[in-house]
Amino acid sequence: MKKNKKFIAVMLVVTLAIITFTGCTAGNEDLMDAIKKTSSMKSYETNASVKLDVSFDNLQLPSQEAQNMAMVLNMLKNIEANINQKVVQNEDLTKFKAESTLDYTLGGLGVKLNLWHDYDWSGDNFKMLQVMEVPGILSGTLAQVNPELMGKKYMVYDYSDYDKMLDGQDAETMEKTEEFMKEFMQNFMTKFQQSSLELLEDYEKDFDFDKKLVTYKGKEKVNEEKVSVYELKLDDKTAKEYLRYSVNYILDKEDLKDSIKDYLNMIKDMVYNLDSENMTKEEMDEEINQMLNSFDVAMLKDKFNSFMDKIEDIQFVGDEGIVMNFHVNKDGYVVSQSGTMDIVIDMDKLEETFNKLENNIGTTDEQLPTLNLDIEYNSNITNINGDIEIKLPELTDENSFSQFDLMMPQPQYQNNMLQ
Repeated sequence: MKKNKKFIAVMLVVTLAIITFTGCTAGNEDLMDAIKKTSSMKSYETNASVKLDVSFDNLQLPSQEAQNMAMVLNMLKNIEANINQKVVQNEDLTKFKAESTLDYTLGGLGVKLNLWHDYDWSGDNFKMLQVMEVPGILSGTLAQVNPELMGKKYMVYDYSDYDKMLDGQDAETMEKTEEFMKEFMQNFMTKFQQSSLELLEDYEKDFDFDKKLVTYKGKEKVNEEKVSVYELKLDDKTAKEYLRYSVNYILDKEDLKDSIKDYLNMIKDMVYNLDSENMTKEEMDEEINQMLNSFDVAMLKDKFNSFMDKIEDIQFVGDEGIVMNFHVNKDGYVVSQSGTMDIVIDMDKLEETFNKLENNIGTTDEQLPTLNLDIEYNSNITNINGDIEIKLPELTDENSFSQFDLMMPQPQYQNNMLQ
């Protein structure tokens, strides 16, 4: 029962996070419409770049640990990633095919990954296929784990091979696990997205935040195309005010409990298929009703606002703030984005705040560090709804191996994984 509650709670948190973050653009109807239209693309090509710099202030460690941490921190400086992708999907998001190339640099070491995805959960023939071209830096390590993998170019995750992981289990267990996966993809990945969009549309209609988050900056020429430019800007104070506004908006909705109940019922059958030996559907219904009856909105709202009061003087958004630029073309699609984020997390002050909230009067002389995250990103979308062909590599026993073979190596090679 506790396991099911945790699963349900995680799903609710994910929903709230998506609505809160995406809702930042709700103050500008044109931009919001463009974001929704862009999410409905059937095919597109995209390239994106991300730079991440991680550092710590006031990091106090014993000498040996400090040396090890210095190596780690050096790797976390100037992380760069470039992603190129082609995507084809259907309207209800039950079929998805993609080809991606990821180039990233970590600690001065460059790695290139080529990936292919082919998903189809539209009917009875459930399909989930992922292919990765093994980068040269990993090929030697894989051969050490299992010499039979030497020279094999592709690692494959094919859901039809899932029975290897369930080897020795009865057919009923295997069938339940497969049904769970189908329900997860069909319900969570499609109905969940639809219900989130519906709530987001309500949020857009009612949006009444007293500060302007999005500014129209006029026309620019980007990638030889004239676009409308919108800028979203947040400093630390505004970010906290907006978070408080968004959460209180959701908690104040009159039909909040009905929305949560609909959502819980949506995932109930999915959980039941995996856990029917421990709980009947009637018991799950009772558990959901107990959760809803114990859901005290007023108390939750009071606790949240009390928490926001206590972190008011703790900085999370750095002096450079969060700046996001959206470029919308004449057809109403967001065809490029760019932005920077300056994030600061004072772990010492945050720990002190949580101790006060939990009435934990114990203190420690150890000073926790402050984490600094500097993020810069750019992305472009082209060939929207164009004729895009995605070809997966031709896979054979000679050039590929299953991910499950790596996870469950032959007994004679298992010791190699421990070395």
